[in-house]
Amino acid sequence: MAARSTRMVFYNDSDTTLVRIGGALDHGIWKRQPPAQIPPLTNANWESESDGVLTGTEGHVDYEIRLASGQGAGTCHIYWDNPYIGSNEYDETTPETFRVKRLGGGGDNAVVRLTFSSSSSARDGIPDEWKQNGVSLDPGDGSGPQFIDLPAMGADVNRPDIFVQVDWMADGTHSHALSAAVIKTLVDAFAAAPYTSPTGSVGINLHVDAGPNSIMDHATGTTWGALSRARQLQEVTNFGVAVVDANNSATSYNWTAFDVVRNQPGGFRSTGRAPIFRYAISGHQIGVATNSGIARTIPGSDMIISLASFSPLTNQITAGTFMHELGHLLGLDHGGADGVNNKPNYVSVMNYLWQTIGLTKGGVTGIVDFSDEAYDQLFEGSLDERSGVGSKAAGVAISHWVPTAAGGTGAFVQVADGSQPVDWDGDGLATSPSVAFDVNNDAGQTLLVSHDDWAKLRLVGGAISGLGAGYAPPVHTKTADITPEEADLVLPADTTPPVTTAATAPPPNARGWHRTDVAVTLTATDDVSGVAATFAEVDGGGRAPVTGPLVVSSEGVHLVVFGSVDHSQNLEPDKSLSVRIDKTAPEAVIRFDPLADDVVVLARDGLSGADPGAVPVASRTDTQWTVFGSDVAELRVYRLLDHADNATTLTLKVRCSPFAYEASVVGLVYDDEPHREERARHEREQAERERSEREREERERREREEREERERRELEADGEYDAATGREREEREQRERRQREELEKHERQARPEPSTGFATPNTLVFERLTARAAPGALLGVRQAVSIDRVSVRRTVRARYDALDDYSIVQRETGQAPCADRGPAPASMDHRGLVLVQVVTLRGGLTIEETT
Repeated sequence: MAARSTRMVFYNDSDTTLVRIGGALDHGIWKRQPPAQIPPLTNANWESESDGVLTGTEGHVDYEIRLASGQGAGTCHIYWDNPYIGSNEYDETTPETFRVKRLGGGGDNAVVRLTFSSSSSARDGIPDEWKQNGVSLDPGDGSGPQFIDLPAMGADVNRPDIFVQVDWMADGTHSHALSAAVIKTLVDAFAAAPYTSPTGSVGINLHVDAGPNSIMDHATGTTWGALSRARQLQEVTNFGVAVVDANNSATSYNWTAFDVVRNQPGGFRSTGRAPIFRYAISGHQIGVATNSGIARTIPGSDMIISLASFSPLTNQITAGTFMHELGHLLGLDHGGADGVNNKPNYVSVMNYLWQTIGLTKGGVTGIVDFSDEAYDQLFEGSLDERSGVGSKAAGVAISHWVPTAAGGTGAFVQVADGSQPVDWDGDGLATSPSVAFDVNNDAGQTLLVSHDDWAKLRLVGGAISGLGAGYAPPVHTKTADITPEEADLVLPADTTPPVTTAATAPPPNARGWHRTDVAVTLTATDDVSGVAATFAEVDGGGRAPVTGPLVVSSEGVHLVVFGSVDHSQNLEPDKSLSVRIDKTAPEAVIRFDPLADDVVVLARDGLSGADPGAVPVASRTDTQWTVFGSDVAELRVYRLLDHADNATTLTLKVRCSPFAYEASVVGLVYDDEPHREERARHEREQAERERSEREREERERREREEREERERRELEADGEYDAATGREREEREQRERRQREELEKHERQARPEPSTGFATPNTLVFERLTARAAPGALLGVRQAVSIDRVSVRRTVRARYDALDDYSIVQRETGQAPCADRGPAPASMDHRGLVLVQVVTLRGGLTIEETT
């Protein structure tokens, strides 16, 4: 056993990593050497012992204190001496922001317990002693020691403190100083942060020195006054030198101009605040770049706010940008732990989606905040629209890229609740279990990882590490932030659904009816995110997307239910449109009216309806009653309209004698759309037949002339052709040809036309009213109905008693061949007349009055 030995038991009670950079034994040998690294919150041990008679052991080890960012924060030096004669000696040295506590160490075989930790209980890089008593620090620029009265500034041993000094540019026309409202927004955001320090406190104290008149304590309204070191700077339009791309966004920035201001006498360096305060300049713009600002390193101490290119400039934009740049200094990138921007599942002011407009949670918009949850990962190659970004995002708005938004130029649109289904591909539906889409508009389909900012915040970094004046940041950096053009791609919250209007072509008539096919055009507008899709259904047939006019063609009253959804997934309440179509002309009813003592015509329509009462006679013309053998008659024309403006034109011959009225249908014309379509088809077919006939005749003529020419030439060749005889022969042949053509013409005219569907047997329907319920008692009236007087005669007569007290509608029907009459042919598509269903001359109604 060695005469002397020393065992070091070391616990790293900090969030830094200790990396061995040196050490040696002056006496003795290693029994166990110090480890190369001691990670945060881990134990380590090493041991040395004497290696001869009457000797002891002595040695030291040096560890670099390395922050989570990889930045060095000084050295931890540990020394021990356990001599053969004399007392044991120990020594530990660290930067002021760290400390080593020692226990034990006595005896020949000593055991020493060392605990390495931050000298800040809240682990914010500011020693407790400084917070309690203030500290004098020498900036090393000849200014001498500068006392920093942290207790007066509100520093708290039990709660993390972040101090920021903001110098601002200004001239006689404008100032870039931060407003009190902006500072309060930032202070409140950090105070409410879900950040738990090692002391158990929740939240972070943010102290923003923006000049003597800026508020230091927002609870009391106390200003910084004499404690302030922030100052107004001369206005410089293009501060520093920035290399920009085609969009005036900085690709790199030279910090030399910043350092000149920072390090000039009376500037930030001279305050001695570097180990405690981060430093910001609020100015016009960085070089010629239009970026909102820039942070020097991640994490770090220096940043610039440059918002001159943003118009109008609001407190929302300023507060969001300040917190964004400060977030970089606290170790956060645009994607949290990475630089991937515009991730829908990363809801933080660090994300361009939220920097200038703020977060939306629980329906509250404009929240300036870091993320407090890590939501589900998103793989853009297979996105499940049904689950959004996971249940943790309940009530939290998310935003994603929609190429068709903003009038088709594309934009990032908000969805009110990220835990609900999300329409990732912008087609108006959020139902797909797997859709591939570039939701952050970075021209790829990658894995997007969320991040919990507050849980991973780095309060120690840059000069806030015990280095102070020894901090040497880079002169050139590439980190620059959002431009106005990029900000314009991010749409604000959209809580209003689209508005859809319906128009019909053709429009309905004054009574709301159509008499043709109806094209329903749905037009939707949306004020923010834009219309994603319009849906409609007809008569409960199921909702479907509508991309063009919706054609309704069948007769009846149809209900079109429609509505739209925007890209923010606001669903418009259902709207409805009644489309009433009646393509069928009204039925005509011919009756004898004993009160009027005349034959009257009424219009009847079972769909759109018709006005009650007798239809007035449109025209009257004296004529002859040739069918029944009398020359005294009247030709009456009635125009019957239903409420859809379908018309039936009825022409009647009416003869009255002292004891009888007789009526015969002369003409009946419908003018509804199906009838016109049939007429157009018939005319097209007729034109095609005539064209074919002309082509046949022309072909025969050419063949005949060619044949005659060949015969003439053959005669000439044989010497048998005589000119006079030839002319006589030609004249004879021309006469014969004209006779043949005339004969063919008469034959064609006499030839029956191919069937067009117009000359078909039709049903003739006559109606007879009986009983006292009629519009006038039919006492002693005998009605005779004759169907097709030429071929089938069917006459019905009846007498009615005065005691009859009920009404009966009786119908007599029969078949009759009917041909086309008038300018429009009849159509089997029509319900037709109650009296006569089609055009005919063979139907008649005789009403006789008896004594």
